[in-house]
Formats: sequence, C-alpha cells, structure tokens
Amino acid sequence: MVARLSRTILGAFRRWADIALRRREPVVTRRTRVPPTDAAANVGSLQGRHAPNVMLVASGSPPMFDKQAGGLRLHNLIRIFCEMDLQVVFASQRSRRFFARSAGSAKHQERYESLLHAAGVKRIVYGRKETEHLIRELGGELRWAFLSFPNVASQFIPPIRIHAPGATVMYDMVDFHSLRMSREASLRSDAALQAEAERMRLVELANARAADMTLAVSELERQELLSVDPNLVVEVIPNVFDLPIDARLQIDGRSGLLFVGGVRHSPNVDAVLWFVREIWPRILSQRREMVCRIAGSNLSAEIVALLKRPGVEVLGHVPDLTSLFASSRMSVAPLRYGAGVKGKVGQSMAYGLPVVTTEIGAEGMALEHDKHILIADEPEEFAAAVLRLATDDELWRRLQVNGRDFIAASQSMVAVRGKLRVVMNV
Repeated sequence: MVARLSRTILGAFRRWADIALRRREPVVTRRTRVPPTDAAANVGSLQGRHAPNVMLVASGSPPMFDKQAGGLRLHNLIRIFCEMDLQVVFASQRSRRFFARSAGSAKHQERYESLLHAAGVKRIVYGRKETEHLIRELGGELRWAFLSFPNVASQFIPPIRIHAPGATVMYDMVDFHSLRMSREASLRSDAALQAEAERMRLVELANARAADMTLAVSELERQELLSVDPNLVVEVIPNVFDLPIDARLQIDGRSGLLFVGGVRHSPNVDAVLWFVREIWPRILSQRREMVCRIAGSNLSAEIVALLKRPGVEVLGHVPDLTSLFASSRMSVAPLRYGAGVKGKVGQSMAYGLPVVTTEIGAEGMALEHDKHILIADEPEEFAAAVLRLATDDELWRRLQVNGRDFIAASQSMVAVRGKLRVVMNV
C-alpha cells in the first residue's frame, strides 16, 4: 500500500512538472543538488524577469498567532515579507466557516484578518476554489509562492505550476511531520501510526521534490531531509520572535512554573500529563508552595481534570502571555516526542524567562545545557533541574541573559529577515 501511494504521489507530481516545464524557463533544479549560494543566485536570476513583487502565502488558515506556535511563526514571516516590499496575498486552504469555528467566533476571525491587513497583506481568500481562482488570476504576475504545511503544498503546487509557471515555489515544512509522528508511534508502540508516518514521509518528500526550494526549521531537519534525497534544495528558516523591548527582566516577585502550548497538539498533551503525573509530585515533595500554571487553547476534559491536583492551575487560552512571562519563575517544556523547533521554548527565552526542557524540547536550536537552558529527560532529573532553578538566582540570571541573546542573534525579526534576504536573493 505504501509503495502504491508513493508511485501515485510521485507520478502526479511528474505530470504536473511536465506541464510546468512546457510553459516555463528552467529554475533551480529539484533533482540536482545545488549549494545554497548558487540556489539563491539561480532564484534571483528568475526574479529579474518579473516586475511585480507578488507573493502568495498559503496555509491551512490565517495564522492564529496567540494559539499556535506555527501560527506565530507564520504571522511573523508574513510581517517580514511585507517589510521586504513584497505584495503579499494570503490563501486559506480551509473555508471561511471552518476558520470562524477555529477562531472561536466571527469577531475573532475578523481580528486575525485585520491584523494581516495591518501587516500589509493585500487580499485574503478562502478554500480551494477561491485559491485556484486567485492563482489563475495572478498568472505570470506571481513571483513567489510560500506554501506552509505538507497538505497545503501538495494541493496548491499543481495549479501554481500550470497557471503561474514563472513563480518560485517555497515549501515550508514547519516541522518534519513524519518524524514527529514516527517518534510518537515508537513511544506508544503504535503500528498504525507508524504506517501513517510513512505515508506522510512520502507526501513531504514529494513536496520537496516538486518545489524549487524547501524550508526546514532547523539544520537538524535539513540534514534529515537531505539524507533521504541529497539532490534537494533545502534551506533553514527558523522560528521568528519579536524581542519585546519592554519585557520585565527582574527576578524579584516571580514564582511558579509556566507551561504554554495548545493541548490539541498531541505532544503537548503527553508533555502536560507526564509532567503532572511523574515530575510534579517530586517537586511538591520539596517545595509545597510551588504552583504550575498551564496556559493553552482547546483544553480537553483530561487536562481540565488536572485542576484536582495540588498546586496545578489550568488557565486555558490566554491571548496575551506578557504578564505570565513577567511573573513566572521559569517555563517548562517536558516534551517526550515532537519535531521542529519548539515555539514555547523560543518565546519564553525571547521574553527573558528561563526554560527547563528535554532533549526533544531543545532540539534543533544548538542550545547549551547550563548556559542557555536546563535540559533533563528523566522525571527525577527534570524535577531536580526545576528545584535548582527555583532557588539559584545566579543560574537564573545567567540563563536569562544568554537565552535572550541567543534568540536575538538567531530567531529575532532582524535575524530572520536577513536570512530570508540571502535565501531569496532580494
């Protein structure tokens, strides 16, 4: 079945590529590995033939930046694209009605849309039909197509190749979905999920081969993808954060632990339950006054039930986390599986809040234990790290300064804008 699916996907992309090649001049080859600088130069030579700076950004829905780490990343990337004088139009794969339900109400939908327009987005369309109509309408005017998430890319690469053959397609993986799924399957010994992970791997690989450029969120995932096909053109664009200049950085008056993450996302659910069941009792046995606050959207009954545990506060969706970052002693990210670069870790560091996490939580960021962050994988070690950070003010200040400097240098708006200009040669 997997082999049949692979042939189907790759065969479809070859047909779409044949159509595109008959209607366009060559761009960066997807079968011959090109060094990043050469790839950027080739993309840049393509851009010179088109006057308009029109970019299509497509994702599952408008980015809900205050509910999802991926949404925050996409929202900030869109802001950067607009600052680069690109004429950005946004396409939601899902319908208006679906997005209104996801956003919570028509009022919240309008808020997310208005913030996109305020950033500089010229137009927003919804659903497959509207998106394909927009692609046909733009045609040769379309210079860039930034397609975020695997299912979005697999749906919209074909019409872009047919109707806008001069556009440079950038496939944004967001994270390596099949890797995350495979890790979860291994943790749970779930053969069905492992088979689903393999199917997703084929989709991600087909997208990477069909795009002109694939964007990985870390060097680790770039190398993981290139190990499957060394001929791909893969660049690294990390998560991106505002570095608030008015963030409260003082240590006085802080207390408690903060976990941030939408709990519809299975790695977050597993992390919260594992932490409260296996780690939290060890912490309370030493510090009865400690409090753990859980902030995240889409709470399940299982998560709400954690309110019965001593010292646990379940806050639900918090639209503005500023006050929690300013008042908490530390952030915890006890992830046991996942992929990509973890938004909750980077955002906490950007606000000057030290983090205790696992190897998975720190993955892809080149963070050093005891310099930028504390890393522990076993319950007893994780509890010990939390207790250490709760009492050692010198350690707290060191992690805060080094962590914030790390984000400023690698994942701030300024740093990522510079990286995008190099990758896109604009």
